[in-house]
Amino acid sequence: MNAIPVTLSQLNDYLRRVIEQNFAYPLWVIFEIHHVSHSRGHYFLECVERDATTDEIVATMDAVVWYTTAQKLIEEHGALVDELLRSGLKVCALCQVDYHPRWGLKLKILDIDPGYTLGEMELQRRAVLARLEREGLMERNRQVPLPPIIKRIAVISSPKAAGLQDFYVQLRDNPYGYTFRVHLYEASVQGDRAVYEIVHQLERIPTEQYDVVAIVRGGGARLDLTVFDAYEIARAIALCPIPVVTGIGHERDRSVADMVAHAALKTPTALAEWIVAHNARFESTLVELAGRIQRMAAWHVQRERQVIEQYAQQLRYAAERTISHQYYRLTQARDHFAHQSRRLIEVQRQRIESAEHLLRSLDPRRILRRGYSMTIKEGKLVKSVRSLQAGDAITTRWIDGAAQSQILHIDETGE
Repeated sequence: MNAIPVTLSQLNDYLRRVIEQNFAYPLWVIFEIHHVSHSRGHYFLECVERDATTDEIVATMDAVVWYTTAQKLIEEHGALVDELLRSGLKVCALCQVDYHPRWGLKLKILDIDPGYTLGEMELQRRAVLARLEREGLMERNRQVPLPPIIKRIAVISSPKAAGLQDFYVQLRDNPYGYTFRVHLYEASVQGDRAVYEIVHQLERIPTEQYDVVAIVRGGGARLDLTVFDAYEIARAIALCPIPVVTGIGHERDRSVADMVAHAALKTPTALAEWIVAHNARFESTLVELAGRIQRMAAWHVQRERQVIEQYAQQLRYAAERTISHQYYRLTQARDHFAHQSRRLIEVQRQRIESAEHLLRSLDPRRILRRGYSMTIKEGKLVKSVRSLQAGDAITTRWIDGAAQSQILHIDETGE
């Protein structure tokens, strides 16, 4: 072995001096925060760089924001610091390369550029929108028919979300007295697990039991809501078989989730108001239809009443005309009957008078008064001598009496 060996501490000291000589000044470094943890006000980061084509990690290094630096950053940028130092974000930070003989190589973050991160997020957002457009998912959920009444609501939110209670209260205290069946499917709405949990809940909801899915979060800063720009959430919303509505809390911007949802409202309260107003519009439509039906029914009843009245008038007129005609015929029949009756009575009276006259003229008593007599045999008038025989007892009647005699001899000569 020709080279002179060195100790590990000597090597580390050599490396420290090399790094100090070559990286005497801080420099801006672009990296993705793969993981972040906190301890006593310090931020400990695992930084990575990914291949633009394969998305594989090609470089990694640890970084730290010491407490004093963190306080300065908070004074300068406020709550934006916590939003920037989150897993999954790509940042541009002013770093001092630091090598410690015991703790190794790391980056000491001195400052951070919010504009870079916001710009990268916008680029990612546009890429997600372009991908959704290519896959035909932008209008997919809006093409799902919205039921006329929204009663059953599946809510995806964190039980601690600021806007969730506002959503519940607005639904409960609606001025129309509508009731809703609301079931909460818990999911983180920010942080490392938010995307996974929201997508998981969207896929496990028994959609046949609900009218809509409502994703509710509440207010928050723009960076705090970037989880809803994730492609995975947007795709799950687009493919949901029932309408998905959002009340995420963006006051100015619309997230990608808002853009693919069936309807997007700015706040959970506004979303609840939208649901109540949707049902109120349906009720108003029913009331209007009921009024139209009532008016149409009244019009039809009035029209039919007029038709019936016309028929009644025609019937009364026809009845009166028929009665008048029949009365006229009856009067004629009565007069004719009376005339015929009188004529028949007169004819019969004349016949009776003629018969009476004839009877009077044929009355045997008149003949007898003229001197004639009647011969009676056994109670019957003798009209011919041929009906007599010798020895018959006969009665001869005159006007003033009768005599009994016996036939002794019959002469048929007529003289």
